[in-house]
Amino acid sequence: MIKGLIILLTLINIFVFAQNENDQKIDNQEQKEHILSNMEDPFDFHLRFFTERINPLFVRFNNNNPATQHNKFVLALKYITSRSDSEINLEPSNPMVIPGIIKNISLWVDGRETNTEICAILKDSSRTFHSIPFRTEDGSSKLNFLGWKKLTVTIPRSFVQKTHKFKKETRDSELVKIKIIPEHRINHEPQYVYLSKLTAMIGEQEVSFTYDDNW
Repeated sequence: MIKGLIILLTLINIFVFAQNENDQKIDNQEQKEHILSNMEDPFDFHLRFFTERINPLFVRFNNNNPATQHNKFVLALKYITSRSDSEINLEPSNPMVIPGIIKNISLWVDGRETNTEICAILKDSSRTFHSIPFRTEDGSSKLNFLGWKKLTVTIPRSFVQKTHKFKKETRDSELVKIKIIPEHRINHEPQYVYLSKLTAMIGEQEVSFTYDDNW
């Protein structure tokens, strides 16, 4: 009885060790930065908004962000809104497909001490849509800071990222749009958002080229 229990505990420990080692390999797999947009040209995005009470002006400004000064310009958005449910959508002019397994998505934002929020609308491999907020290092989704900060979208476990046997069946994820939820202001004062360098941190996608023709 005791001998059987010892064997069982040994097998459990081996399984747990193997599982931890596998998880560590996944976490440590090679990652690379994939630039989605340098946010230098306003014509890279279509401007969409859901209410006439928003009066947007989408232009480009000289870049004063030391971390991304190799980009000459940044995107600047000026808007006026009087509704708390207003939102502005920046849709890529071309599909923004992200190859590989996404770890996170980052965007440089110049804060103006407002309660404005920015979300990424993503489509996963199962064609399901996800709305995930960009957050600062301390976990805040509000732009209640001054100066440039790198905001990050962390990909949740519910976000399906499949790999398939056949290369032609592989489906990459897609950034559908960036949604800006403005701070509600009764006095109709203009608000400003400055954006620079949108990137995704991805891991190499593993695709098997073996063909199962047992039919």
